[in-house]
Amino acid sequence: MSKKFSLLKVFFIACVVLVLSSGVVYAANLDLNFRLVNRSGMMIYRLYLSPSEFSKWDWDNDEIVGDGFPVGIGNSMNINMSNNAERMKFRHWDMRVIFRDGKYWEFHNINLSKIKTITINVDGRGIDDLGKYYNSTKPK
Repeated sequence: MSKKFSLLKVFFIACVVLVLSSGVVYAANLDLNFRLVNRSGMMIYRLYLSPSEFSKWDWDNDEIVGDGFPVGIGNSMNINMSNNAERMKFRHWDMRVIFRDGKYWEFHNINLSKIKTITINVDGRGIDDLGKYYNSTKPK
């Protein structure tokens, strides 16, 4: 009876180790790439993304740069987050969209690991491809 119990215990521990190790691999390889669609009625000149758990913006590291800026009204741009291994550890992100006139809108707690598109609308709200709305701050 104790031999059977020992085998069961070893099997259980092996399963726990397997599940935990696969979770670590998954967390380190999150797909955070998405498409930004501009329906705001204003030209987007800059985009900043910061992990939601951070309380302050790191202006040097949070700016997203690419060939697609500025993003014109009605246009879209693919945002590639996979070029930075440190970024791929976080699921939830805050986004600051800066417009041509320097005003900006911020959107908070966007789960980039689950979405493929976010659309910035003229009403100051964002909506992702899963139908979740994100209210923004009004232009400042």
